[in-house]
Amino acid sequence: MNNMIAKQQSDAKYKNARASLLSIVVLSAVNIFSISFADIYFLFSSYITQVLAASGAVLYAETGWALYLIVAIVMALISVVPYLLFYIFSKKHPGCMIAALVLFSVDSLFFLVDFVLLLMAGDLSFLVDLVFRVWALVSLVVAVKYGFEAKKQAAIADADPSPVYTSEMAEQYAANAAIQRSLTLSRPKRFAGMAARIDCYLDGRKVGELKNGANVALTMDANAHELLVRLPNGVAVGGTNIAEGPESKSYEVALKTGGFTASIVVTEQPVTPTT
Repeated sequence: MNNMIAKQQSDAKYKNARASLLSIVVLSAVNIFSISFADIYFLFSSYITQVLAASGAVLYAETGWALYLIVAIVMALISVVPYLLFYIFSKKHPGCMIAALVLFSVDSLFFLVDFVLLLMAGDLSFLVDLVFRVWALVSLVVAVKYGFEAKKQAAIADADPSPVYTSEMAEQYAANAAIQRSLTLSRPKRFAGMAARIDCYLDGRKVGELKNGANVALTMDANAHELLVRLPNGVAVGGTNIAEGPESKSYEVALKTGGFTASIVVTEQPVTPTT
């Protein structure tokens, strides 16, 4: 697999992992108002933000002064801003994901103190919160890992020299261009990711779409080609280099999802000879 495919795969993994930070931003912001006005909250968010919003709601209920609630909401919104900035700038600077991880880790320490105190009092209501907090921390660790992996692959791709073509290579390319062979892409029917379509590209040109359980049949010449398959939103990418030669090719394209990332696996299959 060439450096460009590896770079796109790393970019896709990082984009998918960054979504965990965006979830923290969105759910933290939603919690400010849901806690303040409805006394409910969503998991996978900043704990300090929740505490600020809850404190304002309690003071307002006890005193009737709306100023307490307004100040608490403003302070809670301010506490979300660093996460939002880290998400925005992490697109090009993976170091921002480290900063987000550190900030959320500090936030988790405050949560852990309250969790232990409640646990000692026999209150188990925060157990589910703990599970989602660990999940969020692991998601941010994964994002840091993929961020620096994507940066490394980008540097490798940029340093990859352009190929030098000789006259013999040009003649061989012209000869191969006159030979046609088939390319078959098949996607197994699976429950995971069944609603997602996979876009197929050959040498950078879109040549088809694979829905769940579908096939795509193409023709190509005998030159070497680059096959790239990706979800439309770019969070999962797969691909392979098709070797030069007259042989027809067949590949299985499978979408695989996990707890923190998604990937597309391209596996070469034996070609059934036609009669």
